[in-house]
Amino acid sequence: MYDLMIAKGWPPEKIVVGLVTNPANGGGFVPWSPLSDVLTVLRGQYGKFGGVMGWEYFNSLPGGKERPWEWARQMSTLLRGHLFAQDTQVKLAAKMDTADVDPDTPGGKEVEVPA
Repeated sequence: MYDLMIAKGWPPEKIVVGLVTNPANGGGFVPWSPLSDVLTVLRGQYGKFGGVMGWEYFNSLPGGKERPWEWARQMSTLLRGHLFAQDTQVKLAAKMDTADVDPDTPGGKEVEVPA
């Protein structure tokens, strides 16, 4: 269906995939493993991606009624995991690149800091 909508001229960033978040909420529930594969292919194939809409937040899996926010957290990691990895790499590189340019103080004495 996604490919058909693209073929009809809809821009990928305007198409949102709707998902049932728990099989108790209706037919069409897709487990995380095949869902991850499909969303990865869509993001790779079209670049821009409109996102995901979950049907019924209150009992979303994997957390269920006790922790429905886990669905959103896992979905964010699935959709934006590559961004989190890049952000972490940039922060690590920034930490590694920080060094004193000239660690020696002039004349071997500490420089006074104005009050």
